[in-house]
Amino acid sequence: MPVTQEQIDQFANLAQYIVEECSVKLSSLINKNVSFEYKGFIDSLMGVDKITVKKDAFLVSNSFVSPALGPISLIVSNQQVVTIADLVMGGSGVTDDKAKPDETNQMVYAETLNQVFKSLFSRFEEYVSGAELKLGEHKYKELLSIKEASLDQPEGVDDSVAVKFLLKFSRQLEFDMHVEVNSKLIEYVLEKIGPVLETIDFGEFKAKIKSEYLPQEEVIEEDKLVEIEDVADDAYKVDQKRNLSILTDINLDLVVELGRSEMLFSQLLKLTKGSAIELERQCNEPVDLYAHNQLIAKGEVVAIDDCFGLKITEILGDLKLAKKMGLTVK
Repeated sequence: MPVTQEQIDQFANLAQYIVEECSVKLSSLINKNVSFEYKGFIDSLMGVDKITVKKDAFLVSNSFVSPALGPISLIVSNQQVVTIADLVMGGSGVTDDKAKPDETNQMVYAETLNQVFKSLFSRFEEYVSGAELKLGEHKYKELLSIKEASLDQPEGVDDSVAVKFLLKFSRQLEFDMHVEVNSKLIEYVLEKIGPVLETIDFGEFKAKIKSEYLPQEEVIEEDKLVEIEDVADDAYKVDQKRNLSILTDINLDLVVELGRSEMLFSQLLKLTKGSAIELERQCNEPVDLYAHNQLIAKGEVVAIDDCFGLKITEILGDLKLAKKMGLTVK
């Protein structure tokens, strides 16, 4: 057993601080009242060599700056990904339980959780000087859809420990959150932070968090859960610019496509140095600009100093997200 019963008991005390921080932080990001509930340690899905998930799920991992602590990994449902992403982008959060997350959903969900984790570990750093609980760069492309699949156990994990949380939006909508961490992370947190908790008043801790994340008029009764279907509820007033600002620091690959061509495999094998491939696009036609595999604009190829560049001539696609973020769109 990678953790002892004594450590499990000690973690239960720490968990109340974790769920309070995560609940209020996520609530502030999605503009709905959300509660995390700690459900305790469960069987790990990560064996000695592999992690196996036997149903539709998503796996998202984020490593710590200190390699010895290993990554923190979450195994979550498709619907959870779509629901949270939709709420962050200003939707109602009402989704089909068979909905499949697209690349935008994955990106938004992963970055939202990254923000929650960062706030949690930054909070710990307030109480423990020199704590190593700092997350490294998160790449949302690490979010993988898996079904009946086995993945290599994350690097840096000696003994995986699984903890279960319940993510509750309303009395009708809730999700399990399966968290896998290295046992060394549990040991480190209990050793560094456990003793400090004895000096912290939990009531003051809760008040401090709510005052930081939520305007005073937005704080609601602790036991009152907002129904996710009630999009007109004013408990969390929607501020889309604040809400979507978490996405502004995400790096995206931009790709300019000059054109395309189809050929037989036999023709492909005949290509040599100096071969010319005719594209379907005319010389005077605008070229396409893609961001994260999504066509967003068209433009003209220009020369900028000694490099090629692109002069935007037309913006394409759904511009609702850009407008919500306060970006200038013509």
